[in-house]
Amino acid sequence: MKPIFSVLSVAKNFRSLSLCVCRNSSTISGRKKFYQSVSISHDADKYEVNLDKRKLKSPSGDVLKLPTEALANAVALEWDSQQDVLKFHTMPVTNLAFYAVEMPNGQQKLSLVDICMEFLETDTVLFHSDEPPGLAVHQLKEWGPIIDWVNKQYQVQLNYTKTFTPPELPSESIDVFRATLMSYDFWSVTGFERLVHTLKSLVLAFALVNRHLTVEEAVSLSMLEQEYQISKWGNVEWYHDVNLLETRAKAAACALFIHACSEDSEYIVKQVAT
Repeated sequence: MKPIFSVLSVAKNFRSLSLCVCRNSSTISGRKKFYQSVSISHDADKYEVNLDKRKLKSPSGDVLKLPTEALANAVALEWDSQQDVLKFHTMPVTNLAFYAVEMPNGQQKLSLVDICMEFLETDTVLFHSDEPPGLAVHQLKEWGPIIDWVNKQYQVQLNYTKTFTPPELPSESIDVFRATLMSYDFWSVTGFERLVHTLKSLVLAFALVNRHLTVEEAVSLSMLEQEYQISKWGNVEWYHDVNLLETRAKAAACALFIHACSEDSEYIVKQVAT
């Protein structure tokens, strides 16, 4: 089991990418910092972030109401870390919170679960390739243990394929993954949907959230073919490093968001406070 603290550390260290989840983010980024202190308050069953005496609002103008103290602390930390000028792209957890409250097309929990399940049919770790030579062996070595882990962890039967045809997935296994996602609340599922998009893998998303993998490991496995090609042919000097850090930032924020919205809230509150 990997410590969530490593996820939190990556989220702090790689805040270099805007998730671009709000239509009015340009009205926030670049604005001069207008507050001195950041705190959180409890209102009924929700938590709010205070910027001096002002309530943090979503781009649409509504007060941002968060489901857990841990998530409120994570959002508050990002705003407290801002310097003279607000840089919205350095606040990935805030981006995810805004994304959840202003969900595009009014998507609900069930539709988000459907999106995650669609990725399972084309999951990165389930598609192995014989080209270029040696890649299939490398994929089996690196992805094989993850497939074995998820099969054991969830009592399912996932198989990989070496063709362009999606592997046959037992309906019972599909039902297990769907039920697992449905066991999370809307906020957590929102994080899962973004995480699956980032890693192109529901299997890797579950492994990261369960702390079976660190952020670095999950991202590396999601980019395995690219990494293999680079090891053989080299890479564009700056592009690969930037892309790697941006993907880690996204994955770290999503994992932290999911944990902060679910059963690990009390633990994360302590980590954010340190």
